[in-house]
Amino acid sequence: MDLAERGSRRRYAAYGAGIALLGLVHLFALLVLPAHLATLLLARSTRPMLRRWSAAAAGAVVAVSPLIALAVTQRNALDWLTRPGWRDALYLAEAFTGPPIAAYLLGAAMAVGLLTARRRGPIGLRALAVPWLLLPATVLLLVSQFHPFYTNRYVIGSLPAMALLAAAGLARLPHRTWIAPLVAMAVLLAPLHVEQRRPENWWDDLRGAAAIVEREARPGDAILFLTADRRSVAEAYPDEFRGLRDIALRRTPAQAGDFGGTEFEPAEIGRRLTGSATARVWLLEGPWRMSSLVPRDRAKVDVLQRHFQQAGVWRVRGITLSLFQREAARPEKVGPPVQHQRHGRVSSP
Repeated sequence: MDLAERGSRRRYAAYGAGIALLGLVHLFALLVLPAHLATLLLARSTRPMLRRWSAAAAGAVVAVSPLIALAVTQRNALDWLTRPGWRDALYLAEAFTGPPIAAYLLGAAMAVGLLTARRRGPIGLRALAVPWLLLPATVLLLVSQFHPFYTNRYVIGSLPAMALLAAAGLARLPHRTWIAPLVAMAVLLAPLHVEQRRPENWWDDLRGAAAIVEREARPGDAILFLTADRRSVAEAYPDEFRGLRDIALRRTPAQAGDFGGTEFEPAEIGRRLTGSATARVWLLEGPWRMSSLVPRDRAKVDVLQRHFQQAGVWRVRGITLSLFQREAARPEKVGPPVQHQRHGRVSSP
């Protein structure tokens, strides 16, 4: 709004730099650009203003384009996503508003804000907040009908728009009476806030996986991670993984400045796995294996399948641990072919 009121070149340059930084933090946050364009069109902005905005937005996209190009080469990381439908849109609304009672309160406040908002300056609240709230999710849902990119956390940047509308509705209440609905909202949402942070509600059980490794692994065993970012389990519980050889690791996550570290080339990973010193190999991966794997991960799977036999499988929430042994190194049976862990205990199916 301030940009529309006093749109000097310096301000548009600052806007473009801010959008570029936003895109560097999270590429999907650039979906705010269609919302900003819709806002300018709804506010009947002048052609010079639209030209200056277009130049600033284009400059931001160009600045982020190297990251966009890199992301395109890694799009297989989203192979687990499926084409979204109406249920995904409904779930997004539920995720934004919370439990039904809270949703009713928020909906009422937003409705009042929409109906009573007064335009002050060149851009009104409705023209700013409504496109911001609706367009990022709509664009991503539509694009995902052709190539699935949608998950609700990619459009979480629209939440402030909902807060603006709700705040505008609360501001219409008599002096200080807005405190009551805010207190009611806090009381209603506190149990949900606590429930979402309970360990059993996390999508993966890192502690359970680390406990299996500590109990079942032997000093000198090798371990592989599929994909590399699964190495975060070992980073979170280093004591349980001490004594295992991270056979594919070239640079640690701390050295590489990321969650997965840097791994050797596929040929080197294969050579290390087939070396005479490697008799037992653990494979730690997610609950399902993507149909398309990058060459490094494909090399891990191929070598294990050709040169090793699977000796046991343990599953906890969100993580699968498999033990592979060479035929000559299997004097005893490790355990049941498949084991499942629930509530911290391992039991056969």
